[in-house]
Amino acid sequence: MKKRFFVTIVFLSIFSLLAACSSSSSSSDGGGGESHNWTLTSSFPAGHNMNNVLHNLKDELEKRTDGAIKITLHEDTLGKPTEAWDMVKDNTIQMTYTGEAYNPSRMPVTNMIALPFEVTDPTSTSELLKKWEEEGNLKELTDSFKVLGYLPTTANHLFLRDKKVEKMEDLKGLKIRSVSSTQAEMLSALGSSAVTISGSEVYMSLDRGVIDGTLTGVDNVVDRKLFEAADFALKLPLYEAAFSLLMNKETWESLTPELQETVQSVADEVIGEEIKRVEAMDNELWEKLEKEDLMEVYTLSEDEQKRWHEATKNVADKYAEEIEKQGYPGKAALETMRDAAGK
Repeated sequence: MKKRFFVTIVFLSIFSLLAACSSSSSSSDGGGGESHNWTLTSSFPAGHNMNNVLHNLKDELEKRTDGAIKITLHEDTLGKPTEAWDMVKDNTIQMTYTGEAYNPSRMPVTNMIALPFEVTDPTSTSELLKKWEEEGNLKELTDSFKVLGYLPTTANHLFLRDKKVEKMEDLKGLKIRSVSSTQAEMLSALGSSAVTISGSEVYMSLDRGVIDGTLTGVDNVVDRKLFEAADFALKLPLYEAAFSLLMNKETWESLTPELQETVQSVADEVIGEEIKRVEAMDNELWEKLEKEDLMEVYTLSEDEQKRWHEATKNVADKYAEEIEKQGYPGKAALETMRDAAGK
């Protein structure tokens, strides 16, 4: 009995120590200031281009604060992507880089950027998210976190295993990987079926024929080498996606005004540079697919594109109405989005 009790005490002590180490810590830096050690998570694996901005943030903050702020970055190694929200809110970790697809019920307004044919480039998406926040439409985020910024991805397109889709009827019966309810609604409107699997499973699922295609960005296709398992790339921007850089509110409020200004300034700078990089990279990677003959890149005729627009036009209105009933400003957010897009 004593042995069991001793083992239990040791286990609980170790668990408590690990929990303490993962939470924010601050102490004297020896020069009269405070030092901060934070944990930052990303859902992207090590080496993925979407983590570049986090490395830049980490390095620049340490440089600008003379080491007063140090960040430990975990690239897809600390918990599941769906757990990051709670970990930051509870201050188990201090920062995360998470997307609406991992938190659909928690980020219903943010998820509207994934509505078909509404916003389809990183700059417009970034400006829209900032506008929504200014208008108070993103309380889903601002009530729970300090939002340091929004990082749009490249536009999402349709990549197909072995069937070239040239008209809507070609989609009938195809199983396409998607990661949100809005994407599933779009696929259903176009005649195909949505399948939900994690990003790490897409390559094998394509290779084995479990799915017939996937909705994603061209950077994901290159980084995860999906071109080895899929033959066709339909170059038609369907919707956007974005990752939000979120920080624990308690940690943010514990900083001096000077450090808060530095953190926000650095975040703004690295995010601004990242958006430029993403847009330039998008063009380069499409050229890579074509020049190296990695996939057959094509698009739809103008008439066929109009058919796809027509088939999916009610998806956005329906979604806005649904979240409005749940107490979210769906209609106002949709109006802002369409005004911003010049529609």
